[in-house]
Amino acid sequence: SSAQTIRLSGGFPIQMLNRPVSRDGTFEFHGVRAGAYTLIVAPAPGMQPTPVAISNNLDGIEVTLPRLTTINGTVTTEGDSSSVPALSIRFDGAYRTSAAVQSNGAFTARLPEGRYRLVVTDLPQGRYIKSLEFDSRSLSTQPLTIDASGGAKRLAVTLASSPGVAV
Repeated sequence: SSAQTIRLSGGFPIQMLNRPVSRDGTFEFHGVRAGAYTLIVAPAPGMQPTPVAISNNLDGIEVTLPRLTTINGTVTTEGDSSSVPALSIRFDGAYRTSAAVQSNGAFTARLPEGRYRLVVTDLPQGRYIKSLEFDSRSLSTQPLTIDASGGAKRLAVTLASSPGVAV
């Protein structure tokens, strides 16, 4: 896991300070002028900035990081188990990220709670998306929804071949 940094920005004139977050989750800033600031932790996918008003010393600020759900996905091509095209799955929501599909069809993404529209990019000519299933539920008419239940989830993308339409 990569080290996290907390950024304090704001005040007048504007200050931007970065500090490491220690292993026990604590952080400290010194010499900060009074004013209105925001705190944000990186990397922390889906985290919203936390507003903070500083007038003197300030202790006990707690910043809550979003819970991330691991999505383990597979892409298969109906009738052709040997061929998985090099494509990417994009998750569009309040938080946006992409997952590259490996040559064996596997991909992984970590998402905070929310609703996501899935976009398959680099789909080769002659292939179409036959089905999208999230934990055995079809996503053909609804967005992908990540809730607070936690635990890894499965996303299955099934492609099929089409000879196309003569025009």
